[in-house]
Amino acid sequence: MKGALFCAVALMLVLVASAGAYADWGMTPLYNADHSQSVELTPSYSLSGSTYTYMYSLKNTTSSKTIQEFILTLPGAVSVSGFANIAGPTGWSALVRPTFNQLDWFKDTGSSLLPGQTFTFSFTSSYGPSSTAVAGAACQDAIGLSGQTFSPIPEPASLIAMMTGLVGLVGLKMRRK
Repeated sequence: MKGALFCAVALMLVLVASAGAYADWGMTPLYNADHSQSVELTPSYSLSGSTYTYMYSLKNTTSSKTIQEFILTLPGAVSVSGFANIAGPTGWSALVRPTFNQLDWFKDTGSSLLPGQTFTFSFTSSYGPSSTAVAGAACQDAIGLSGQTFSPIPEPASLIAMMTGLVGLVGLKMRRK
């Protein structure tokens, strides 16, 4: 009985520790090739049940460039084919590009992202949030701007929790022998 209680407490500690690990992502700058122009990308996420909603707010901080495309390239361990509720600004379309593991939002019938404006792009996933910048982000107009940002990844906390439970069960079984 003590072994089972220990396993339950260990599992809760792992889950609580992992939940707070990703709380503050912060702003990520995207730069052009010579770093003379940049935009601000602020990623965030929320959790509802077992589904994460990811939001990327892109602020055009250039003096005169208009942004007409935003591309998010995810790490290989993530499959963009499983993402849902992919949304962008009114009049922007989104393409899922599994071959390149990308989400690509582009101006269709809507307005370009003008200097000083902020647009938000979003999607839902069962993958948990990364603790380091593992995704590529880019936006396009006459110049390209790019950088690294945070994204979903297969959640290591789930794997750690499962392993902790297995170790506890093995220990409990060995103790009973």
